[in-house]
Amino acid sequence: MSNSFTIDLNDEGLERLKAAAAHVGKSPIDFVREAVQEHIEDVEDVISAEAALTKIRSGEMKTYPLEELMREFGPEN
Repeated sequence: MSNSFTIDLNDEGLERLKAAAAHVGKSPIDFVREAVQEHIEDVEDVISAEAALTKIRSGEMKTYPLEELMREFGPEN
């Protein structure tokens, strides 16, 4: 199922969108669709990182120094 929506761009914004999309060989629609998807993924990554940080600060999740991880799981092991 797909949904659609409308965005308003001024003339300069529309020309910039067209130029950027053409530069990467995409239609403006595909360019916007991919940009929105990437931004959603970025925000989801931030949400996940914030949740992990909350767990670390509360003591619910433990962290390990890189040196310890390399000793335990490094290339020579």
